Amino acid sequence: QIQRMAGVHPQTYGERIFTGFIGLILGLQIVLTVGCILFVKFSSGLKKIPLVLFRIAKGLCIFSYIAFIISFSSFDYLPWIVTGLLSSVVSLGMLYISRNKFSLKKTWRYREDFGADDESEVVEYLEPPNSSKKDMIIRSIKVILWVLMVLLLAWGSSGFCFTFHPYSVSYTITRAFEYDKCESIHEPCHVYVTVGEDLSNEMIVHFHSGKKYETPVVYFDTISHNNTHDYRNISVAYSNHIKEISWYTTRYVYYAYLTGLKSDTTYYFVAGDSTQSVYSERKMIKTGPTGNKFSYITGGDMGAEKDILSPLTKAASDQEPLFASIGGDIAYANGIPGCYRRWDWWLDLWENEMVTPLGYSIPILTSIGNHEAGGERKKASQMLFYPNYFVYENLGESKDPRELPTYHKHYVGSNTLFLSLDSEIIATAGGEQKEWLRDTLSENDRHFKLAMYHIGIYPSRRNPLDEPHITLRNEWVPIFDEFSMSAIFENHDHLFKKTYPMINSEINQNGTVYYGDGSFGVGPHQASDYDYLEKAISKSFFFNIEVDGDSMKVNAMDSEGIFDTSEVN
Repeated sequence: QIQRMAGVHPQTYGERIFTGFIGLILGLQIVLTVGCILFVKFSSGLKKIPLVLFRIAKGLCIFSYIAFIISFSSFDYLPWIVTGLLSSVVSLGMLYISRNKFSLKKTWRYREDFGADDESEVVEYLEPPNSSKKDMIIRSIKVILWVLMVLLLAWGSSGFCFTFHPYSVSYTITRAFEYDKCESIHEPCHVYVTVGEDLSNEMIVHFHSGKKYETPVVYFDTISHNNTHDYRNISVAYSNHIKEISWYTTRYVYYAYLTGLKSDTTYYFVAGDSTQSVYSERKMIKTGPTGNKFSYITGGDMGAEKDILSPLTKAASDQEPLFASIGGDIAYANGIPGCYRRWDWWLDLWENEMVTPLGYSIPILTSIGNHEAGGERKKASQMLFYPNYFVYENLGESKDPRELPTYHKHYVGSNTLFLSLDSEIIATAGGEQKEWLRDTLSENDRHFKLAMYHIGIYPSRRNPLDEPHITLRNEWVPIFDEFSMSAIFENHDHLFKKTYPMINSEINQNGTVYYGDGSFGVGPHQASDYDYLEKAISKSFFFNIEVDGDSMKVNAMDSEGIFDTSEVN
């Protein structure tokens, strides 16, 4: 709240959880401190303090300090071994002070104090200690065991991950017992394709491994081969080592830029390391047409709720789309390094389920969402996965994927321009992105001009008078209106929406329809009642876009089929 009042960019979701946890522990320490003060105040008349009360207070204090320090390891702010040692020093110091101030002594107390006869009992009290050499040896052993236990706790609690849709929490210790395909096999553990600038002749093959490949390559051809040496084309891949995932886990992502492809043509490819002769299974893709007949699917806010997601991905792949555009909030990993397994889950699902009935792997085109960056208005340096996992241009050997802009253009056929924009997640709506948007539209005379981004200009559920909706409207709507955008696809609000045709934020039959609002896998919400909404339905769905010459049809679909259709002029 202080950050918001000061106008500082809000924290990432992981940082919010971290500060909330720190606040909780500090609150616990305040309560314990007040409790100890009150305890001492009201027990000052007692000569001796019962042992059980002291043990409870001491245990709570030690726990709170350990939790406070280990939280720095959990969120990767300090290495786990440093936080473990700090925790050991603090907790052992507290134990040393307490043991030298008080020790256990058995005394006899007579029942006659309570009105009884000669019966007696042993009562435990805390009194000054008398240490022996044996006691010191036992304490030394306990210190060693304590340090080892705290180090294990610090290691196990490192690499914190908190994801949405569905909610899940994991640590290093919980993931240690899970199968990690990327660390276990020599072949690429993920292989998928993103679209290039021109879908008719460019594709970018991405493949992951937990191993460093000496010669990462992609072999490709218009004919399928059993032997890699029979492929007539080879693309040497650029290697990107992602070191920040975990101290014990590493990830290499390789990018092979396929260019000079023939339009409307099937290509077969394998990816891997030619030095070690380890390759992926053969996959099949199809380039875009030079003509004006194709279809693609679009949606956003996917997540990992398999019972909702899988029927939709099955219905989407059954449409035989040329590609799929995903408008952000893809895996809901929240930009947290420890959540790399959520991305692995999502990539596995895409590779296995987003395959058409004819066997084509469906290329991906994405826009960044708040759950990729861990919030809105973030820095590119804060992102680990999204820019490294989705590259849309030739990197060469000199570029870091995080240096690339988070907005890009693509050409489909001879009459369609597709823009993927950044809705105030990393790049601002104004400035360089706004200039790029105007320049790109002014130099293109394509019949269909489409745009996709995450946070909506005309939200279906959230307040349109909040930020960043106001900024997006002020910066982009005049440009969209000037160049008569054919259709806009928004996301973020988790339900189906279709606005009336809009010009300058007013209903106008000559305007642009804004479709949305991203529920391609997550559970839907209820819409608000806004005048600009022609239709809004609480439903998980995706759009199937059909282009045929100078006509375009926008079909809203769920697992049962089409439930809304629009013609785009």
